[in-house]
Amino acid sequence: MRARSLPAAALLAAALSVGCASDPAPAPAPRYESLKLEALERLATEDPAEGMEAALHLRAGSSILSADQLEDSLRRSAAALVRRYEASLAAGDFSAARADARSLRFLSEDPRTASALPAGFSLGVSDAELTFRMAERLWGEGRETSGLLVFLEALDAGYRDPASLRTFAERAHALGNRQALKSIETVDPSALTGEARTWSSGTVSMAEMRRGTVTIWVNRGIRIAQGIGTPDRGIGSGFFVDRRGHLLTNYHVISSEVDPEYEGYSRLYIRLPGQTTDRIPAKVIGWDRVLDLALIKVDLEPPYVFSFTGRREFVPGDRIYAIGSPVGLDNTLTAGIVSAVGRRFLPLGEVIQVDAAVNPGNSGGPLLDAEGELAGVVFAGLPRYQGLNFAVPAHWAVRVLPDLYRGGEIRHPWLGIAAYEGREGLAAIYRHPDGSPAAPAAGELVRIAGKACKTLSEAQAILLSYDPGTLVPVDYREGGEVRRSWILLRPRPFSPGETAVRRDLRERLLAPFFGMAVTATGKNSFVVERVLPGTIADEAGLSERDPLVIKDIVVSKEDRALLMSLYVKKRKAGFLESIIQIAATLDLDSFL
Repeated sequence: MRARSLPAAALLAAALSVGCASDPAPAPAPRYESLKLEALERLATEDPAEGMEAALHLRAGSSILSADQLEDSLRRSAAALVRRYEASLAAGDFSAARADARSLRFLSEDPRTASALPAGFSLGVSDAELTFRMAERLWGEGRETSGLLVFLEALDAGYRDPASLRTFAERAHALGNRQALKSIETVDPSALTGEARTWSSGTVSMAEMRRGTVTIWVNRGIRIAQGIGTPDRGIGSGFFVDRRGHLLTNYHVISSEVDPEYEGYSRLYIRLPGQTTDRIPAKVIGWDRVLDLALIKVDLEPPYVFSFTGRREFVPGDRIYAIGSPVGLDNTLTAGIVSAVGRRFLPLGEVIQVDAAVNPGNSGGPLLDAEGELAGVVFAGLPRYQGLNFAVPAHWAVRVLPDLYRGGEIRHPWLGIAAYEGREGLAAIYRHPDGSPAAPAAGELVRIAGKACKTLSEAQAILLSYDPGTLVPVDYREGGEVRRSWILLRPRPFSPGETAVRRDLRERLLAPFFGMAVTATGKNSFVVERVLPGTIADEAGLSERDPLVIKDIVVSKEDRALLMSLYVKKRKAGFLESIIQIAATLDLDSFL
């Protein structure tokens, strides 16, 4: 296993050992304010959702175009978006159709934008129906587990067709997914046959579940150190999620298989429980670097397939069990409790903290409750700290599993802003150079896609339920007034913090990384305008009206750290001159 973040002191020490980075390039100017009519019309044709975003942003602010030109562009983009939706629907591309349908539904629900839609337009198909069609399509393509999980999404959206409920109940029974059967039963008990109801109410033993957990080996050849060659082996765990040989594990366990920056030999194998000599070749299907998850496949009939839906909420004190291969000791079962939930440990989402014994080799193994429901995927501990172990919660893993089946790297949607979670809720504090030009750079976030959000996890969960390419409304309060921005969700970079460091001005980085805003007073000299409570700047003793000069900026990609050296005169210390160094992780968890 590996640690995914380090304490600030460790980041500081790591960054000090690295040479200075070159000055990042200035942030590009906003793209929309200077758009000419020809460019706006081209957007309406090439990507009507982005055309809508641009025209709506310009209509709400300033533009070189007239109001009539913007209204005409809005109508053109809306008509093109309707045509694209109808074409995707007719072609059976229900994923693309759902993204456009959601955009059109949001637009139709706002009187200020509904008038741009073609007269008499109606979607005709509900979100629940589209999601059900996606589930049927996935099932027909042989992606049974994805189809079943997407069908559960349709249930959440209100899908209630009795025949379809019976069909998917039969399919869940055939797949051996007790938890999915229970979810269908809560909606319509009559959808289950007597045999399926009896089977779903039964329990599964830990001995059975251990049979579905494997050891993952990654052979990286020979490592040469000081002229001596030693075998380079990676080890982890994984567990079967369907009967076609797909397994879920951690990305970092198999990263050398797909990481383009890795240069060297890499071969992936699994080993079944009790078979210490047989290694079965495996291949990576999909991976998610942000949530540290990966889907791999082997050509064999699994001895046991795990049943899960990700719907149960776990709380501190719940009894849990971890199965894995610590230091290669396959099929090891350890027990403990959930120590805490909602830990902000990854760049996206939350993790579960547990006290079950977990060691190198457990990464990628299942974390379970006594009934066999998946609690999470074990992923990391902190070096030198015993008893601090973590897992990606099952509900986050289930959200991305259908996308992992599609193959390749998952790209999550994002707005392109960094937010601060304070006592009063969420506030936008920074707009990323690669984010939407329409995203707010400041203001209290009130609603995203029509849903209220008070925490980073709530906001990230809302965004994760939509596909990139969806146009969503974002309501925020600025100057006592609630305003609305229309933002096209774009693919999120793996590390928004790292790309921000490369592309933005150093003084603008102070807000997302350290929690303070500054105003320029001269060449490379600034005065602190605001310090957010509880942030790195606050803990370093900085306060409003402190003059400062940014002396240096250092980046360590190896340790994922950013260091800044500041020459500052602290007002609270009588403007005593000093040089301070502050450090932050590149993998910020505050980006939306």
